[in-house]
Amino acid sequence: MQEIWEALQLDGIEMSYGQFRTYVWRIRKKGVPAAVSATSASVAAPASNAASAPPGSPLQLGPTVNVRDPLANIREAERKRVVFDYRPELADPDKLI
Repeated sequence: MQEIWEALQLDGIEMSYGQFRTYVWRIRKKGVPAAVSATSASVAAPASNAASAPPGSPLQLGPTVNVRDPLANIREAERKRVVFDYRPELADPDKLI
């Protein structure tokens, strides 16, 4: 851990060793994210299985990584929002008052 902290210092990331240890402890406390564990599991699978897999199978397509979208709830609300949509270029002049 000390060598990693020293390498970070050389790369210009300034923090005390105690602070670095705290960050590592917090990350370890959270656990390994699902995307990282899924990627490491697919890397551990033998390559011969991917070569003999039928086209379109998950082994041939590669690992699927679930990326968390922090704005997903806002996008969903915007998609469901009912708004008045008037586009004059689509209006029929005969039906206008």
